Amino acid sequence: MLQVVNLRIFKELIKKATFNYAIESLKIDVEDRLIHTSMTNHTKDFIAILTKPNNLFMDIDEKFSMNFANPNTHLLKFINIFDDELVNYTHEKTYLKLYKDKIKTKVNFCSNLAVTSYDNVLPETSYDFTITKDEKFNLMLKKILKLGPLFDKIYITVKDGTMYIESTDKKINTSHGIELDVMSVDFKDFNVCFSFQNFNNLMSITDDGEYMIKMKYKNINNLDSLLIRVDNETETYYLRSIKDI
Repeated sequence: MLQVVNLRIFKELIKKATFNYAIESLKIDVEDRLIHTSMTNHTKDFIAILTKPNNLFMDIDEKFSMNFANPNTHLLKFINIFDDELVNYTHEKTYLKLYKDKIKTKVNFCSNLAVTSYDNVLPETSYDFTITKDEKFNLMLKKILKLGPLFDKIYITVKDGTMYIESTDKKINTSHGIELDVMSVDFKDFNVCFSFQNFNNLMSITDDGEYMIKMKYKNINNLDSLLIRVDNETETYYLRSIKDI
């Protein structure tokens, strides 16, 4: 029996598991009913954890794992060669082959040492804020993100009982800016900064349905920090704030 892979799902998995291609490696564990991947970047600024139904590799006869270096170039470009959504595949210990009609591609696996998989167990924690990330929220947020490249920064601020998401540069007094009034909160004032690119990546890979945004505030050495978690039933992402410079 010919084994079949769904390339549309494969491409979606690559985008999400690499945090919109920001992670330069990818490890995928494939079982009969589930696919799992848990990735981070070298500095652990963001994490992507996915455990999804195996609608990707069909009719598998054994569990297997695949490691890819630079999946955006070394894997995705070979997938995009095919016009069909469903193609055949074979896998060995060192490579994956995709083929349809007379076209065949081969992508070699890399070493475990070359992938930045996240193997730690994240401790359970209570979160200070929760937001439903639905279509209405996404439409408002896109207005903030549209101007984000002007500043390369996104801020989450609590001031006088209201939470805002802002795009500006608070290190420059004359900087322009745009802000989104998110919600009323009963919390002390704070101001944290995120890389626009990382924040935008997180929001773009979670714009295909309803997710929950959860935030944990900490003050470390008089520096405000925020951990963002965005999740649904099969996907969990984390993003840490950065020092505003």
